[in-house]
Amino acid sequence: MKSSNYFSLNWSNSLIIIIGFVFLSLSIYKAAHTAFTHDESFTYLSYVKKSVIGILTMEEPISANNHILNSIGMKVIDKLMAPTPFNLRLPNIFGHLLFIIFSALIINTYKNSYYKVIAFVLLNSNIYLIDFFSLARGYGLSLGFLMVHWYFLHKTAGNTQSKNNFRLMLFALFLAMLSNFSVIYYMISLIVIYLIYEVKNYTSNKALFLSIIIRNMKFVLLLSSLTIFFLFGPLLKLVQFNQLYFGGTHNFFDDTIYSLVYYSTISMGIVDFEIKAIFLIVVILMALIIAIQLIKLFKHKTKIESSFFIVSLVIIMLIQITFFYFFNTKYLIQRTALLFIPIFIFSLLGFVNDLGSIVIYFAAGFVALFMFYVTIRFIPMDNSLNWQYDADNEKLLSELKTIYKKSDTQNKLSLGVDWIFQPSLNFYRATTDANSWLDTIVKEGYDYKKYEYYFVESASINKFVDTTQFRVLKTFPQSNNLLIKNLKFE
Repeated sequence: MKSSNYFSLNWSNSLIIIIGFVFLSLSIYKAAHTAFTHDESFTYLSYVKKSVIGILTMEEPISANNHILNSIGMKVIDKLMAPTPFNLRLPNIFGHLLFIIFSALIINTYKNSYYKVIAFVLLNSNIYLIDFFSLARGYGLSLGFLMVHWYFLHKTAGNTQSKNNFRLMLFALFLAMLSNFSVIYYMISLIVIYLIYEVKNYTSNKALFLSIIIRNMKFVLLLSSLTIFFLFGPLLKLVQFNQLYFGGTHNFFDDTIYSLVYYSTISMGIVDFEIKAIFLIVVILMALIIAIQLIKLFKHKTKIESSFFIVSLVIIMLIQITFFYFFNTKYLIQRTALLFIPIFIFSLLGFVNDLGSIVIYFAAGFVALFMFYVTIRFIPMDNSLNWQYDADNEKLLSELKTIYKKSDTQNKLSLGVDWIFQPSLNFYRATTDANSWLDTIVKEGYDYKKYEYYFVESASINKFVDTTQFRVLKTFPQSNNLLIKNLKFE
């Protein structure tokens, strides 16, 4: 790839700006119209009121839910403006803006103008990615800072004398890790690739191998020191309190890759067989690209910097497998594995660009057009893929408020819920007038005699021992939840 020092306003870049605006508009709209979810609410209720030091040091409650930079960002928003769902999600919308801008700058290094547009669309057309740019979690922030890191990594590779590029590359990676600890896997792969690069460039005319390693340990030590100083303590606490329980227990492909394919396609309304077919295509394509690029690398037909993303993908995969078998860690899945999406797409883009075939470009363009259509057509605009059960929480509270206003009593309404609903509903109690007419919601679940109303998933209705004592007041089709009245209070 040939580097470009500026983003000129030609037809392809103008089209990229328009497409980027469309993608950013999707995350902004979703952020404004999606109910605050379980994990977002837990972060707000548990960490936002703590000091910045308390957030950084992972004060109780100790949970992997505390995505440090996201928690700090939410804290700042809470201080500066009203803690509405949209406002609290602004840091991740900023993360999406970074992702769009710096992905455009990276693909600007491609010579072919048509391929620039294709590459940009492929990098940004993913329903699951956009979902997390519209939520107050650390994943969107980490992806945004990773894209910044990759841009300055590319700039550093093109100009090793630029200290500013080197510093910005490191700083962006550090912010990405502070946003989402899963990025540490990538950080390890970066160190390994760096050392491989140094060894590969070693010849007998240079200093001894040990001297080469020592001379270039500045990068390794600086990155490792930042990680250990800021992240080792919180990570150790998470391990000690068994909070890294979310993950896969089978294998890399069935856990990590399949979960990403599943959540990237499930909103299309396709059946399991079709999802598995797409998964198989992705696995075959990944294996093919890995095999070809590694063979070319070993035969010295390509440079390691040209195969950076595919080598990184392989190393992260091997690290996960090693950690799974030797340290009993779990495979990254779903949202914790989101970093694999841009890494894989960059690997695919580099592979296609190296082929330079018009036919391949045409096929990639067709795929990009299809992905763009799927994203626009099937992205859920008012709910989250992982927390769809929270989709109707605001509607529930509106319904309960209407009931309260029509009642004669001045007593607050009591609502029984399962644990999954508790954080989100208590968030709305803490940030709206709901605390004036609704009692605090606890995790007792469905105490069948205690509460006047119940909010339940449709599948949980059989938990009520005597359904003749309860009446369904309203069905919420989007989340498939029910509002139930306890007839003993009539």
